[in-house]
Amino acid sequence: FNVTGIAQGVYLYDPAGHELTLITEGDTRDSFKRSPLPAGRTDPAATAAAAIVITADTEKGSSSSNYLLEAGHVAQNIVLQCIPLDMGSVTTASFSADNLKKLLNLPDTEVPVYVLPVGKK
Repeated sequence: FNVTGIAQGVYLYDPAGHELTLITEGDTRDSFKRSPLPAGRTDPAATAAAAIVITADTEKGSSSSNYLLEAGHVAQNIVLQCIPLDMGSVTTASFSADNLKKLLNLPDTEVPVYVLPVGKK
């Protein structure tokens, strides 16, 4: 949403090449906000510099518990890595999967599992 050095938009991370590819331009913050939000709570996506979305290909695992468990491990590592970088993060599983699936242009077999807003403390 607000990262120095790259244009606003949605990017796909390629771990093999350690590269980002722009897939949607512009401010997409509203697609990441939770709804409804508990009274008195601020949505983490409203103030985050970026949001990381972990997705799962439902055809590659033997059961949903496998990819959900792996997504949890990945999310935990992202949150832990934020600490030495003097950043903050929070895991969220309350989001519109349909909105994110459309925004991320995911194939039918791929689903968003976790959203992690990240930013400066």
